[in-house]
Amino acid sequence: MQALREMVEGDVDVLEVKREPFEDYNRKVDEEFSDMVWLHPGVTSWYKNSKGRVVTNSPWALSVYHALTMEFQPGEYKQAKAPVTAA
Repeated sequence: MQALREMVEGDVDVLEVKREPFEDYNRKVDEEFSDMVWLHPGVTSWYKNSKGRVVTNSPWALSVYHALTMEFQPGEYKQAKAPVTAA
């Protein structure tokens, strides 16, 4: 809701996460999974892609994920107006 409010109040049509926060988040996800059974060489499941990376939404308990994401950080996003196209 914070992101939507930012978009409405700032007359923004598009939010795109910047490269650095994207990579930082994925690094944290991979670090968290590194000690879990999903990465054990003998484990195969739909959680792993063809390259062996675990690709589920979150390795954290819901309360931890909520704390990580509860506040919108506008500086972590590129904000833009959508291009106008002729109909």
